[in-house]
Amino acid sequence: MARQVLSGSGTQVLFGILHPDLLAQDPVPLPPDVQITLASAAVVGAATLTTAALAKPLPAGSALQFYPPAGAIAVVLSAAALKGATTITVTALSAAVAIGAKIQFLDYEFSVEVTAVAASSATTITVKPLKQALLTGAAGRVFAGIFQTAYTSADATTGAISLSVLALDEAIATASIALHRGLLLLQGGTSVSEEVSTDEESVVIFGDGAGYANGSATGASWTMSYEALVLPGEPGYYRLSFAARNAVKGVFGYVVKRDTPASGFIFGEQFEGLCQLVGISKDNPSDGNITFSTSFNGRGEPTSTPPRK
Repeated sequence: MARQVLSGSGTQVLFGILHPDLLAQDPVPLPPDVQITLASAAVVGAATLTTAALAKPLPAGSALQFYPPAGAIAVVLSAAALKGATTITVTALSAAVAIGAKIQFLDYEFSVEVTAVAASSATTITVKPLKQALLTGAAGRVFAGIFQTAYTSADATTGAISLSVLALDEAIATASIALHRGLLLLQGGTSVSEEVSTDEESVVIFGDGAGYANGSATGASWTMSYEALVLPGEPGYYRLSFAARNAVKGVFGYVVKRDTPASGFIFGEQFEGLCQLVGISKDNPSDGNITFSTSFNGRGEPTSTPPRK
């Protein structure tokens, strides 16, 4: 990819705040879900998107995932679904849903993949295990095909029909639809690392002449460490600072790390999940760049998506 977000790697890190009761205090406005429809096709390298009028404003750095226009099938749950469920009950589908399609739930920060064909008018959909429970009435959209991502490079106001974006890596078709979930692309990153740790209970096997212990895993956790420059006017630092200062009040975030795709791949590995920030440290040296560092502590199981060709 041409865009370099972390020096020398191109890795992208996105972050959004999820606590609805405190969004009014967020120094960078986090809009609820905003649907953006492309009014005309955009070619590779384009820095402007022509869209239908925006219903809500979008801050600079917003990540917009555009899906092909054929994939906007509405889904509404007619019964609650528990975490881990592999079947969801829905109102009758208006069109068939293919294997591999993604259902993006509008009021939740996740999507789920369809694992079996669902015919038009079907009232059940077979999916991969749900990452969290869904309430009756939960609304989503089914998207088929591969998405293209665009990042806004300037604020856009309500009613705007033109979005300034970083130069596109891929073309986007007319009438493609994006759902903005409040995730911002963080700029100025210098280092990011993820770690999944396992807690275990060891048992000494006295019959083992070599003296080796055995054991079993009792729990797991994950963290992500992030370091970056503080860039003038870049909203990422202020959003992260707000989340760290208000973690004790119940402010949660959602973080996504996307690796640069290797040659021959369209997407690199992606690691994401619900999190809370554990402090933030800012360094103001007299003879160098202002930098900051923070850690995202995972809350629940993360999602890891392998590279795709």
